[in-house]
Amino acid sequence: RPVPLWQHVMAGRRMYDLFEEGTDHGGRGAARREVNPDLVRLARQESQNTYNPRDRRRGKMVREADRERERRQRGRIWTPGRPEVIDRLDNEGLLPAITFIFSRAGCEAAVQQCLYAGLRLNDEDNRRLVREIVEERTASIPGEDLHVLGYYEWLEGLERGIAAHHAGMLPTFKEVVEELFVRGLVKAVFATETLALGINMPARSVVLEKLVKWNGEQHADITPGEYT
Repeated sequence: RPVPLWQHVMAGRRMYDLFEEGTDHGGRGAARREVNPDLVRLARQESQNTYNPRDRRRGKMVREADRERERRQRGRIWTPGRPEVIDRLDNEGLLPAITFIFSRAGCEAAVQQCLYAGLRLNDEDNRRLVREIVEERTASIPGEDLHVLGYYEWLEGLERGIAAHHAGMLPTFKEVVEELFVRGLVKAVFATETLALGINMPARSVVLEKLVKWNGEQHADITPGEYT
């Protein structure tokens, strides 16, 4: 059934509604929606703070430009890392979430970043349940193969409620991630777009780091269909 999509933008440590409060979020009013003025202000501020590397002025003008640039850098918007985004979604009650990264290496790196940051989304009871399920589903895989596949690092992420999902993973590993996500035991998945192909993994939130992806020939904007 059709459901409304509530769109947010995270800038710095704050999460903003994409559209101004009180405007229509769908249906016939979609064309009348206005972008949140706070976001417009932040975008203008960030644009003004962007340094132009082609600025090659000399002498006193360079020193003045450097000082001005330093002032602008101090006012730039802090970009939250992946652990900070997931932690904020957790605090807002917006998990489980799927973050699309469009890169297998990027998905794996995101999990490692969350582990390194000490992010934990499961309590001790859920950690124990995750381990039991994983050990049961992977019992047929020889121990030496599990070691080569990075099983223990993968399991640590699952116990914390964090996982990657992409076509380069062992099918059994992907199936385990899908099962745990559906059961609410994995709450943050970093995935490539193949996740959306024929897989039922209902999420409360979807995170897009970029609105551009590599289409096999060039970096291009994602389409409206891909966005929704």
